[in-house]
Formats: sequence, structure tokens, C-alpha cells
Amino acid sequence: MKKFLILFALLSPTVLAQTNPAASSPLSSVFDQISQQAETGTPAPAAPAVSDKLLSFKPSSKVSTELRNTFVNTLIAEAKKRGSLTPTNEKQLRDGFAKVDIAAEYQKALGPKGYQVTNIVTAMTVYVVQSFQVVDDLTTTSDELDRATYEQFKKAFSKVSALGKMSDAEKQKFAEGLLWLAAFQDNDLAQAKKGTKGYTLENVKESVKTTLLGFKIDPDKLQLGEKGLEARE
Repeated sequence: MKKFLILFALLSPTVLAQTNPAASSPLSSVFDQISQQAETGTPAPAAPAVSDKLLSFKPSSKVSTELRNTFVNTLIAEAKKRGSLTPTNEKQLRDGFAKVDIAAEYQKALGPKGYQVTNIVTAMTVYVVQSFQVVDDLTTTSDELDRATYEQFKKAFSKVSALGKMSDAEKQKFAEGLLWLAAFQDNDLAQAKKGTKGYTLENVKESVKTTLLGFKIDPDKLQLGEKGLEARE
């Protein structure tokens, strides 16, 4: 997938902050809930564990295609406005991304560690951990920290009544939307480190921060710690 992401060096690294399909989902309330608890140091209330079955969804190739096309069309439209995309590059992008299965790409990396990308908590963990890696210049994070973040989000879903009423398609759009955000942010960071024209580390960090704020996560007040998201020291 990386060779197709690299083509997005032609596009603006700030577009993701403006095109956030997961932020409008009722599931995103968990981000706000955890942020408030972390900022105030309030322990999560005791609650029954949410089953993995309820947190998971049966994936649909149709939903994946629709979501992928939404991202690609929006980014290409932005690039055209800026005059930074040729017809040849547009065809390369469309043809290349038509072959990308974002869930399968992440499952290859996460499956051996015991995660399933058909679980919405996995997608939330990927997005949050990757975002803070960018913001805080972290080369990587430990398996223990990743797992703590996962468990923090999973526990918070005991307070989300809408979860039981959501369809597989709604869960999938939320989860894969976050995976796409993580993938594009990772690409933006790689391009900035390479010195690609139009990309700077400062701009990429600001874009990531803005997107996090769209989920009510303030990276100036929060950081990753032993228990997941914690108040920044």
C-alpha cells in the first residue's frame, strides 16, 4: 500500500483534518468520555465488560469500497483545487487505491499480536496510538502500552448505549475510517521526514492535533501512559 500512499505527496497534509468521516459517529463519544476522565484523573466507573461480539462487525466489501472512494475523491478534489494533480497522477491514484484493502493491510500487522481489525476498539487504538506517536515524536510504543490503551477504550464502551443498536455497516465505517486516517497520517509523516515538497513536520503535527481535537482529544492536555490516555505531565 505504501507505493500508493506515496503518490499522495501531491496532496495537502491538512486535508485529513477537514475530512473526518468517523467523528460524526455516536461511537466517537468514547473518545470524549476517556479524555474527560484522563484530564481530571477520575477513575473509570466499575461496569460489566462489553463482549467482543458486540464490539465487532461482519465486514462488507461494499462498505469498504464506498469509504475508500469517499477518502480518495475528497483528497483528489482538494488536490485539483490546488493545481497539484495531473490527469496521469489521478489515474495512478484511482487505479492504485482500487486495489487497497485497508483492513487487510492492518490485520497483517496486528493479527499476530492478538488484535482483530473487525473490532472497533482495535481501530480506535491504532488511530490514537499512531496519532500520539506523531505528536510526541515517538518512534514506536510498547506492546504493553498499546494493550493498555485498547483495554481503556474497551472498558469505556460499557457506557455507550448506542452500541447495541448499531449495524455492522455503521461499525465498519467508523472502524475503517479511523484506519484510513491513521494510514494517511503515517504517510504524511513519512513524506515530511523525506523533505517532500509541501510537507513539514510542523504542519503534519498540527494536522494530527486538529483531527484529534475533532474527537475531543486534546493532545496538549493528554499523553499516552501505562494506563492508556493520561493527563499530560
